[in-house]
Amino acid sequence: MIETRQLSKDFPSGAWTWPARGRATKPSGHSGRRHRVRALRGVSLQVAAGEIYALLGSNGAGKTTLIKILSTLLRPSAGWARVAGYDVVKQEARVRASIGLLVGDERSFYWRLSGRQNLEFFGALQGLGPERLRARSDELAELLGLGDFLDRPFRNFSTGMRQRLALARSLLHDPPLLLMDEPSRSLDPTATAAFHQLLRRL
Repeated sequence: MIETRQLSKDFPSGAWTWPARGRATKPSGHSGRRHRVRALRGVSLQVAAGEIYALLGSNGAGKTTLIKILSTLLRPSAGWARVAGYDVVKQEARVRASIGLLVGDERSFYWRLSGRQNLEFFGALQGLGPERLRARSDELAELLGLGDFLDRPFRNFSTGMRQRLALARSLLHDPPLLLMDEPSRSLDPTATAAFHQLLRRL
């Protein structure tokens, strides 16, 4: 389901190196070289269908960078990656159709809309028709314990319910692969335990 080979990612740091006197600001008429920060270095891994695979590491270890590459939000600097058999650079649309993405600092929901209206909006962006969207929204609401909240304004959702709605959104198109980046980061211990149990049931 996921395969990477010698995957690397560099970012410009904003700092410059100058050939003469190490000047920190760029003088006109002179050339310099930007420093680069290596966020990933030679990552190779395989994840089989049906497998739960966790990435553990300290802050800045590159976990989010890897997730962003696998979800086509970033391009690798070197190496390659395939998701569901599709190349993340050459077949971006196929990759995006094959994944659900869940992040821990979700900010893209519309607070004045209900949970259902949010799902309908994002589902339409994924090309789901109205009938399919209604049926899938009701199915996921029951599965994820959102039934009593789905028609309430999103602004009235607790943090835990917002994360459940984010999970529902990531599953709307029934993807074969779910990518999650710190999905319980903003949850308290009780909500985190409940959310982990929910993921195990899925």
